[in-house]
Amino acid sequence: MKKTGVLIVDDETELCDKLKNILEAQWDNYRIFTAYSGAEALTVLEKEDIDVLVSDIRMPGMNGIELMKKTNELQRDIRTLVLTGHGDFDNAVDALRLGADNYIKKPVSAEFLHFAIMNSYEKKELNRKLRESEAQFRSIFEQNSAVMLLISPETGSIVNANTASSSFYGYTVPEMTSMKITDINMLPQEQVRKEMQSARLGEKKAFVFPHRLKNGEVRTVEVHSTPLNIKGHTLLFSIIHDIEEQEKLRVRLRQAQRMEAIGTLAGGIAHDFNNILYPIIGYSEMTLDDLPQGSTARSNLEQVLKASFRAKELVRQIITFTRQGDSERAAVSLQHIIRESLQFLRATLPSTVEVSQYIDNTCRQVLADAGQIHQVMMNLCINAYHAMGEKGGTLEVRLKETAFLPQDSLSYPDMKPGAYLKLSISDTGHGMDSKVMERIFDPYFTTKEIGKGTGLGLSVVHGIVRSHKGHIEVYSEPGKGSAFHIYLPMIEDKARDKRITDQPVPGGKERILLVDDEIQIVEMMSYVLGHLGYTVSARTSSLEALEIFRSSPQSFDLVITDMTMPNMTGLELSEELMRIRPDIPILLCTGFSERVTEKKIKESGIRELLMKPAPIKEIADAVRRILD
Repeated sequence: MKKTGVLIVDDETELCDKLKNILEAQWDNYRIFTAYSGAEALTVLEKEDIDVLVSDIRMPGMNGIELMKKTNELQRDIRTLVLTGHGDFDNAVDALRLGADNYIKKPVSAEFLHFAIMNSYEKKELNRKLRESEAQFRSIFEQNSAVMLLISPETGSIVNANTASSSFYGYTVPEMTSMKITDINMLPQEQVRKEMQSARLGEKKAFVFPHRLKNGEVRTVEVHSTPLNIKGHTLLFSIIHDIEEQEKLRVRLRQAQRMEAIGTLAGGIAHDFNNILYPIIGYSEMTLDDLPQGSTARSNLEQVLKASFRAKELVRQIITFTRQGDSERAAVSLQHIIRESLQFLRATLPSTVEVSQYIDNTCRQVLADAGQIHQVMMNLCINAYHAMGEKGGTLEVRLKETAFLPQDSLSYPDMKPGAYLKLSISDTGHGMDSKVMERIFDPYFTTKEIGKGTGLGLSVVHGIVRSHKGHIEVYSEPGKGSAFHIYLPMIEDKARDKRITDQPVPGGKERILLVDDEIQIVEMMSYVLGHLGYTVSARTSSLEALEIFRSSPQSFDLVITDMTMPNMTGLELSEELMRIRPDIPILLCTGFSERVTEKKIKESGIRELLMKPAPIKEIADAVRRILD
């Protein structure tokens, strides 16, 4: 099988080589050539059989537009894709006028580039078929698997249709030839007529239209139309490609890029917000020790601490949702999480929604991430509210224990017999039919109006439940509401929830080098560690801390450093410190960093990772674990 010849031209040599390597590694149907200038590209074009030219627009010497003109002069059917950067829109339009199939904005996704190349190569193959002799045309037309139509540009009548078009549209060939193209093209008739004239004059060859099938379904199609003289009459030979799935892929790519941007934003928010919370929690805990039990001031400060820990958990949920944080699981009581979620939801839901809850307080615990379970609750309850609409209805939440025996017929093949917690969330909304239910867990599938949902909610719920070794069932009928049943395996021993305890806070006499670029955190941590008996040398600059350590590496028993700092990160500082003294224990603190993983921590030799903001007890315990 002939491999597609692709020439990638870009003066950014690294990008050029990277795209070549990725395409060759992931797909075996390419012969990839590279050139770093327009002149070099022409040399390759003269020597090699190139099907698709992928060229940057802005290049020194001969730019992409000039290269396209030179390529066209070769009079070979070489398809062209242009790469554009910010502000290159006018040049991209010029490239399209010269015959480029598409323009791709940088940074370039290899998968999208592969799709574009294959699309261009497909266009080339279709053009090759169009150039076949008229004697072969009818055979190709009748037997080709591509959807093909012959259309009169004057009347819009469908003169002929091949078998593939009959299969695609659902009409018989005689039915098709009794119709006009405006019967299946959903655009206004006047616009369709203008597009046909544009194709007849050769001004435009490729179009994207919404076409209605016989069953009423509307599909997005790409139409390539070429004027063809048959027995003295000019007809439009049109080849139709169903690009509905490709359009969905484009939408998903945009959604993925949006989620990536949200993730980046979440990282910045998490880092800054956690740095604000850190001194609030630290100073509040220290002040709490100085206030008498039962006093109003102590009670008020305890509320401040509770709110701070809720804020900390909220940041963690944001990071988890954007897939940038690791799941933290512990033995938890679902009844507490459900009640907290419902309490939060009551302030959000309108008075037209009645919330009924039937929660068994004696339920045993599950091994779960509390933040993710909260997210499951929020997503399902908000979906239920949307399903009930403005009229409202009843949102019912139930929690109880259940068990499956080996002889029971289980819903999933990998669902094991045993004890489960069953969380049920039901509504009295409009319900769903079987077709919708088949797709509700698909990413980006949504029945909501544009702007009212991303289609991610239920796919996230499904992913969380499955990651907890749980299962989810859905029951729904149009007009009768919906019910979601979630099964999570219980743990046998009723382990305690992960909570702040009143155990003594450990201290010591060791010497600690503390590094953080936030002055408030440095002051708070210095006070806490000093209060616990440690001797603290604090710096707000990683470079200063490195010089102090270099001058006297044996003067410290432990280094506590923040991760995200200017000039030198905590990870880089740690590596430098361990080059000077390999046995120095290091505690790395971070509020958020996608660059830090448990694997990287272990490989670097850092003893422990502490997530900010941390309570005093957690800080003190981590210090003692390392030093002891």
